[in-house]
Amino acid sequence: MVTKLPFASWLAEQGWTYEAFGALVNRSRQTISRWALGQRRPAEEDMRIVFLATDGRVTPDDWYPLAQWRAQLGVQRAAQHGPTGTGAAPSVSTETGSGPQGEGAAAAAPACGAA
Repeated sequence: MVTKLPFASWLAEQGWTYEAFGALVNRSRQTISRWALGQRRPAEEDMRIVFLATDGRVTPDDWYPLAQWRAQLGVQRAAQHGPTGTGAAPSVSTETGSGPQGEGAAAAAPACGAA
């Protein structure tokens, strides 16, 4: 199943075809299609170009599964600061997210505010 990314939604809302937007940003229709369908993640420079071309409505964050990572962070924080009160650092999952290309990143263990 392909999740519709904000970039794809923005293109549809604005009436852009992959070919027309590709011409605007000097990329192929196929490249724009892959970005919109989540099959590829744009390179950093391409994310900057898309950000500027969309007047900031499509951001680099739109290509990363931040909601999933934030949920994972919440679980870690709960384990670290939960009812046991041990303050022990939780183990960090190295499972990848379900973002484009199956990429993800290991979550870093959050710093505990209480000593």
